[in-house]
Amino acid sequence: MTKLLEQAIARVRELTDEEQDELARALLAMVGDASAFPLDDETRAAIREGLAQADRGEFVPDEVIAEADKRMVYEDSLHAACVRRSGSYLRIL
Repeated sequence: MTKLLEQAIARVRELTDEEQDELARALLAMVGDASAFPLDDETRAAIREGLAQADRGEFVPDEVIAEADKRMVYEDSLHAACVRRSGSYLRIL
């Protein structure tokens, strides 16, 4: 382990359990461990339906997305992620 990572972990130890878990999930996701974000059956079904819609070419028109973007306030990139495919946004959620 590098000294920088040791310093970071020392700082993380000072955080609450909840904050430590949030950071752990983010770190696991960064190294490719998808199990850090378990999905319930409802979420899996919504993802499958969204992918099926994309396969059928059912996308939200760019004009609708542009209008929504005007109203959207992005707090940070983790809270405002959009999925794009073939130049249009998928209707997943």
